[in-house]
Amino acid sequence: LTRPACIQWGNAVEHNMHSIQTARALMILKAVTGNLDSPGGNVNRPSPPALRPGDFVLSKTFPEKREKLLAPEFRLAAMMGFTPSQVAVKAILSGNPHPIRTMYIQGGNPLLSYANAGETFLALKKLDFLAVAEIFLTPTAQLADIVLPTATNFEFDDMGHYGLPHGFLLARPKVVEPPEECRPDLLILNELGKKCGLEKFFWPDLRSCLDEVLKPTGMNYDDFRNAGILKGNWKPKGYEKSGFGTPSKKVEIYSARLREWGYDPIPTYREDSWAPQGVDFPLILTSAKDPFYFHSAYRNLPFLRKLSPDPVVRLNPETAAGLGIGEGDWVALETPRGKIRQKATLSADLDPRVVVAAYGWWFPERPELELNGWKESNLNILTDNDPPYEPAIGSTNLRAIPCRVYKE
Repeated sequence: LTRPACIQWGNAVEHNMHSIQTARALMILKAVTGNLDSPGGNVNRPSPPALRPGDFVLSKTFPEKREKLLAPEFRLAAMMGFTPSQVAVKAILSGNPHPIRTMYIQGGNPLLSYANAGETFLALKKLDFLAVAEIFLTPTAQLADIVLPTATNFEFDDMGHYGLPHGFLLARPKVVEPPEECRPDLLILNELGKKCGLEKFFWPDLRSCLDEVLKPTGMNYDDFRNAGILKGNWKPKGYEKSGFGTPSKKVEIYSARLREWGYDPIPTYREDSWAPQGVDFPLILTSAKDPFYFHSAYRNLPFLRKLSPDPVVRLNPETAAGLGIGEGDWVALETPRGKIRQKATLSADLDPRVVVAAYGWWFPERPELELNGWKESNLNILTDNDPPYEPAIGSTNLRAIPCRVYKE
């Protein structure tokens, strides 16, 4: 037994149909080894006493809207007020359980980030009206009827780490004024809300909203900006006094709440159905983010493109040799869903059965390609958005996908 110790995981844990129970298993492991909320272990840092994002979710004020929430069967997703992306895509295409005719997108590029990019493309094209708020003209923005120019994070007052369980808030005051007609995302939403006749739920301006968030702290935004940071009051093993947010107030290895909702109350191993499929798709596809980019953003910045110019797929040298693939060759990656092309690089520390593809790629410098090459190297051309899903939150399987690779 190792103490102290902590576990840090990334998105890969959540990119499969076992995401909730995998995360629960890791949390339980922290607890049973005595590494939960203790120095050197994983800690639950309480946030400062500002209003939380959930305080602004008015589902009880509009119960008729909550009844129309897509996919209520995913109870955890519904509790947090969001709909799994594939549910929205399929509802647009089928009209079930409710027709969706209009979409407003900010802070996202679904053509690159949603599973089954081909079906996502068809859904966005079917909408009667699509508006996108963006800094750059992404493939998704190019499909929009209206593009709203947004301010960058240097051009409006903001709070860093807001809504995240990091135990602090950082002041992020603007350093320059935004260009004419550019607006912060929050301000756009605020003004849209008022235009919809909901003035009493919104604010006169962005600063008023920030002041309300900070009101429980006894500060306004000017005070917060001068302080620079607000921290929550963390004490080791705080659960000994207040317990956890479970019905028993304890860490629940067996979750009565999940059982009540009809889900497995304890993490249970499930055989992955996405095993390699013989000679047709003998390899296992996973993916990795490029450290020089953020998801699908910034491929249009020349400085970053010099550092990482091409979408790269990693293969074991033994696997590559058997396929006649060398370092720097452009190769085709194919799954039962589709085919893309990426540039091969060889990595001896990779399992010979596995290939690691790049995520988020499009080509702003290629205007001759449809939507700047949105499907040329787009990982999500290869992924699927059909069941099975994670039963509580609706995760799709984005990892461990059967594939084949061959030289172009």
